Amino acid sequence: MGLRSIARPFQRAPHRPPWTWWVGTLAGAALGAVLLFAVYGKSIDPAAFEEQVHTEGLDFLLPASVVVFLALALETSLGAALLLGIRTLWVLVPAAAVTGLLLFLSGRTYLESLDGGVDPAHTCGCFGRIVDRTPGEALWQNLLLFVPTQLLAWVGRPPETAPLPYKRGLGAALLTVGVLVFAGFAPDLPLDDLATRLKPGVSLAELCVGEAQPPDGGAPAPDPDGNLDAPLDEPLVLGAEEGRVCLKDRVLHHRILEWDKGLYLVVLADLESAAFLRRREELEAFVGDPQALPLLLLTPSSEEAVGRFAERHPGGLEPFPVEPALLRPLYRRLPRSFLVGAGVVLATYPDLPPLGKMKALGPAPPPLEGAPPGSEQPGDADPPPDPEEFPPHD
Repeated sequence: MGLRSIARPFQRAPHRPPWTWWVGTLAGAALGAVLLFAVYGKSIDPAAFEEQVHTEGLDFLLPASVVVFLALALETSLGAALLLGIRTLWVLVPAAAVTGLLLFLSGRTYLESLDGGVDPAHTCGCFGRIVDRTPGEALWQNLLLFVPTQLLAWVGRPPETAPLPYKRGLGAALLTVGVLVFAGFAPDLPLDDLATRLKPGVSLAELCVGEAQPPDGGAPAPDPDGNLDAPLDEPLVLGAEEGRVCLKDRVLHHRILEWDKGLYLVVLADLESAAFLRRREELEAFVGDPQALPLLLLTPSSEEAVGRFAERHPGGLEPFPVEPALLRPLYRRLPRSFLVGAGVVLATYPDLPPLGKMKALGPAPPPLEGAPPGSEQPGDADPPPDPEEFPPHD
């Protein structure tokens, strides 16, 4: 019998990680999952993230477009490393800095919102535009998501003398490169329904911005008939002076269509963009066709831009200005269009809809009293057709 066999009974049992290691690893993985979800929301619409970077003043050293890709690379690498169980100081310290910055931005926005001086579409932008949150919701949710997981991720951390997990680190690096490549191509991919709040099946009553105010405080919120007390040309800000405003309220405010009756098209456009002006005449011909569906043109452009458009292009195409805060979460780039039936989005289009095919869904009976030309209202006696019958975008 050799010495090795004699010593075998005295060998230590296989090492099992203590419970503190499991607590820290699971908390780190949860924090990593949150960071990666935030990366998804930003990478799917990098242009919106770039706007957020500029709004927050984070482009003081580098251009906002460069900051966007640096932030995506940092958050992806940290999130992937934590999800894979890497909890070295080179991961936990930068993760603490990133989450601290996000909490600072959301806290600053919340404090500014208490004074009513914050745009209702402005939050910390931690998850891009795919999550609809008020400044208050963003702050408290971020506190619950980041603080416990960040603190617990330090529990039971392996010693610095432990060997580095090179394979897992390589996996995190490869995921980071993949995210950056995806973000570069994302604007040209058909991802509008994923990246925005506008998608088939959503009601116009759900496309809102701002926070509802109690009846005894501040200005009254819009009533169900859409009679807003605040005039349209006043800025829409979140706070004690304004309530929650939805897209259907603005449609009713203009007295164009009954938002929950019949079929109609909505086009979102920047009146001064070349992409819209190239097809302006095509839209005017569609609006002037009595057999076509009613078309509603909404724009985030200023009142001055609307006036210039009316002077240069007098015709049947009448744009209606809507607060940019209300429209910005509905598109990645303009123009964007959608078909509405009974107040519900039935189909979306990355540019203008296939106008030739849309004529088959008409004709439309007379408009509401006082409605402008070209906004004929379909009758509400017939139910809208099955969504599968609607022309897909080209």
